[in-house]
Amino acid sequence: MIIDPKTLLTGESWVSAIGDVVAIPGRLHPQLAHLAFVEGEFVADRLAGKKPESVNYDLVPGATYSEPEVASIGLTEKAARSGGTRSRSGPFPFAANGKAASSTCPRAW
Repeated sequence: MIIDPKTLLTGESWVSAIGDVVAIPGRLHPQLAHLAFVEGEFVADRLAGKKPESVNYDLVPGATYSEPEVASIGLTEKAARSGGTRSRSGPFPFAANGKAASSTCPRAW
């Protein structure tokens, strides 16, 4: 269902959409429970007469369940630069991660 990403309204002024039914023109919409929860909070706040900030789809965290696990948040470095945003990237030591400290393999692969 195509929606307005600023309001999460459908073509009907009285129907909002959240979660897996949402389609945003020109971009992917991750089908993630934590994103649907945030969208639901946004719609509830809007319906309650509050003035919530729109959901920022550039900041949706994601994970790849693999060994080792991989996670991401925000734009890729390439996407940020192509959009005119200055960006910087660098390594993060796996051993500094709490999961690494509790696992049997505290070093990166």
